[in-house]
Order: sequence, then C-alpha cells, then structure tokens
Amino acid sequence: MSNEILKVYLLRHGQTAWNADNNRYCGRTDIPLTSLGVQQAEAVKAQLDGISIDAAYASPLIRARTTAEIACGKKVITDERLIEADFGLWEKRRVKNL
Repeated sequence: MSNEILKVYLLRHGQTAWNADNNRYCGRTDIPLTSLGVQQAEAVKAQLDGISIDAAYASPLIRARTTAEIACGKKVITDERLIEADFGLWEKRRVKNL
C-alpha cells in the first residue's frame, strides 16, 4: 500500500479579451488568451517549478487548454465534461449590462 497522497491543483484560465473588457461572459464562446493571459500562465508555470504533474486535464476551449499546457509544460488531456457553463443569451454581455 502506498503512502502517497493524491494532490489536485485547480487553475482558472488566464485573461481573455472579454475578461479585460469589463468581464464579458465567455461561457462556451472559444476566446483565446491575451498576451497578459499567456504571462499569467507562465507565472503559474514558475510557481509549479519542481512539482511533478502526472496528468493535466482541461476544457477543450482554447483559453483553458492553452493555460494548462503552458502552466504544466506538457500535453493536456481535454474533456468535454470540463467545458464552461453555457450562458445562452448572456454570452458576450458585460456583467453591468444584465
């Protein structure tokens, strides 16, 4: 029997243009990271330096997948069950416009 403990690290994707635009709802709209979002993922990679990551899972949306790939430095397994909520008519709207 192993004494190892399973550790799970949860990470939110880096900034997108919609996050930067008064926090528009992205939901399932596939928005890439901004240059700041890439920098944020790289900062997490530095924080994870020395930590062994056996597997990385992410939503198939590009912002989540890219963040995870940069942060973990490895190929990410995408899973539809991790996809973001569908905001329907709220997609693309800013929080203050609801």
